[in-house]
Amino acid sequence: MARLIFGFSFTLLTLICFCQNGFAQNGEKPKEKDITSRISATTDFSVTKKFDFAFSQEVRLNQNLGKVNSHLTEASVGYKVFKWLNTGLTYRFTKRFEPEANNKHRLYGILGVEYQFEPIKTEFGARVRVEREWIHDEDGVEGDIRPRISAAYKNKNIRFEPGVSAEFFWTKKQEETKYVYSRYRLRAGLDYKITKHHEVSGYYAYQSEEKKKSIEVIHIIGLSYTYKLNLYKKGKKKIPSNI
Repeated sequence: MARLIFGFSFTLLTLICFCQNGFAQNGEKPKEKDITSRISATTDFSVTKKFDFAFSQEVRLNQNLGKVNSHLTEASVGYKVFKWLNTGLTYRFTKRFEPEANNKHRLYGILGVEYQFEPIKTEFGARVRVEREWIHDEDGVEGDIRPRISAAYKNKNIRFEPGVSAEFFWTKKQEETKYVYSRYRLRAGLDYKITKHHEVSGYYAYQSEEKKKSIEVIHIIGLSYTYKLNLYKKGKKKIPSNI
């Protein structure tokens, strides 16, 4: 049943993305492709049942995995308004290693909804991410609006959580007066809960670039580790000291 559900979900998301791609007005497209990788580690602290904060580090490789091109540092806060509604705010600093490429700063907010459909143990989600990005020693600010839809199989009896998502990007550069459709990203991943506090994730993403002059398609291979810790007491339980 789970395989049927995710096969249908992935097919549906693929069709949506390619339909969106067909409506894009992008003129002649380049032919280059790139394989990239993203390796990250995150510490996630739950302060209350509704409020949490996280700190993460990430290394990115490009040029067919042959070059480390950037290092990212993120600090974020999240707040669960309701069981089905959550918000968040994140600051990102990007250290770029490419020649003549200045470092970048990014600030983005997230608003997302989730619905758990128990008969098939699947969580469906929709999220919008609004970004503002600026480059060190350069004038102007770039903006992005990134809506995303997702589906993930969540069963408390197993430690694996497979999921798929489709995300669209609208970008407004300094010289532009409105947001322009720029890319889409299809993603399929698998989360594995090692213990209550430790989790690893792996994923593959296909990203179609509509506006970049040098790249047409980017294949992304990702691997991440997350350490989770609750800082609040649940009833009379105490936080273990030997984590």
